Amino acid sequence: MQDQRLRETHTGRVDDPREKLLAIFTAVIEETGLPTFRGCPMLNTHTEFPDPQHPANRVAVTHEQRVRQWMRDLAADARAADPEQLADDLLLVLNGVYVTATVLGPQGPAQRAGELARRLIRTACDEPGRP
Repeated sequence: MQDQRLRETHTGRVDDPREKLLAIFTAVIEETGLPTFRGCPMLNTHTEFPDPQHPANRVAVTHEQRVRQWMRDLAADARAADPEQLADDLLLVLNGVYVTATVLGPQGPAQRAGELARRLIRTACDEPGRP
């Protein structure tokens, strides 16, 4: 699955959990520039198979839940004040990259997602008074 590929080829290369989170965005932004890019396969599957009982829909939902949990775990490792919220925020940005790059192209607003993710991580992990 896609998250496994990201774990092995991008986030596995860095130790710091904040940098692992950022590596996800770097990889996805790079992916949007490939000639074969058609958006997120799991989001596309979910759109094509909207029936919650359909096996393809369940695979897409399970995948999205797994990505969110992975981001939540990394956010907790990065000592985010609220790992759940940071995971949700980053998941929204990640899915926004996929959709926006599909519609507006890889050189559009999706290019700024890495900086947005960096600001979200910094804010969530560098709150005053946190050790």
